[in-house]
Amino acid sequence: MLNSIVCLKKCYIYLTLHGSEIIYLSSVIWKRFFLKILNNAKLIFVNSVFTKKILKFSGSLSISNNIVLLKPSKFLNFNEKIPLKFSISKLSNINLITVGRIHFRKGHVFTLNIVKNLSNYCTKLFIYNIVGPNIKNKYNYFLLKISNLINTQVVFKQNISLKGLNKEYLVSDVFVMLSLIYKNSVEGFGLVYSEAGLQKIPVIASLIGGTNDAVINKYTGFIFYKKEIHKFFKSILLLHKNTNSKLSLGF
Repeated sequence: MLNSIVCLKKCYIYLTLHGSEIIYLSSVIWKRFFLKILNNAKLIFVNSVFTKKILKFSGSLSISNNIVLLKPSKFLNFNEKIPLKFSISKLSNINLITVGRIHFRKGHVFTLNIVKNLSNYCTKLFIYNIVGPNIKNKYNYFLLKISNLINTQVVFKQNISLKGLNKEYLVSDVFVMLSLIYKNSVEGFGLVYSEAGLQKIPVIASLIGGTNDAVINKYTGFIFYKKEIHKFFKSILLLHKNTNSKLSLGF
């Protein structure tokens, strides 16, 4: 996410752009207008090193000295080490949650494939709550088809209020979003990682784009490269078998 503060004839404009749009700012007329605004911006805030690099080296902006890195995760209150509100080992089911657009890039398929292998080590039922607006119905059906082949119940929750989202976090055990690169789209930050951290839920994320600025590794959760799939196994099993491991995350 890219934020900028611009002063045009004593009128301040606050502009927010998605990171993936930066590369294509010169592609159409209205985006060229945004590019002109950004080039006259007094300050441009970015929330990850990844987004800052894209902005500086994309060639779209002539001014790079006004780019300020501001990591939201560094300002969140994770200092109080309090016990988590649940113990996975005492639950009949293990509740996983992903929040965001229901899109291939969010790594739902990757998560389900890993859970399939986890079922060989854990006899409990996995309930995978996928919360967010739907992009393609065919993708939903595909995820349901995969879930029917393994010991996992997939629940889609597309239209949900902020209050309802908070309730979903309360009943969830682990937040999982193994984001990946899809075409020209990549996770520039991932605000939901920090959101889950504030809810005292262990986060498991793939190290891609700017996710390492959203997740404080081994403090609010675990973060690793997609190819290091064995670490995902260890993370889930560790949280499943040993409640003390959750306490050591800093919650």
